[in-house]
Amino acid sequence: HADVVALQVAVVLEELPPQIGQLTALTELGLGTNDLSGDIPSDIGKLTNVVTVHLSKNQLTGPIPESIGSLSSVTSLNLRSNMCSGTIPAAICRLGSLQVLDLGKNDFRGVLPRELKALTKLRKLHLDANNFNLPVSKNHFEQNLNNELHGSLDCKDPVSVQRMLSKRPWEAKKR
Repeated sequence: HADVVALQVAVVLEELPPQIGQLTALTELGLGTNDLSGDIPSDIGKLTNVVTVHLSKNQLTGPIPESIGSLSSVTSLNLRSNMCSGTIPAAICRLGSLQVLDLGKNDFRGVLPRELKALTKLRKLHLDANNFNLPVSKNHFEQNLNNELHGSLDCKDPVSVQRMLSKRPWEAKKR
């Protein structure tokens, strides 16, 4: 039984192996800047003790697997600067402990799940440099989440959309 349950490697991996799900005691997955390619394996959802997932600055492709919603302990999910595509799965909205979600600089499309409002502990949301379809004139996203949203919602421009929530969103000042 290992006392260290963090994985941060500087070894040569070409892709995330499906066996990653066997590391069930893992609390930190730090594989950023490793030139990983391929899809994120669905077995990542078996890492129920992981608190931090840092897979930024790789060449990961494909959609975020629905199994990501099983990471009940995760507080930070960083997939920035990859080539991930598809829509943001509603399963992300089941990550009740999530404080930081960085999906910037990928190729995500579609609309943001309305269920994002369930992420009451979320402090930072980065969605810049994607291809979301967000109506600029109707800001229902901000209204439904009862938060302070900073940045442009015109996702046709590569600008940072960063959402900063108060510690108690139900006490947030109404505009």
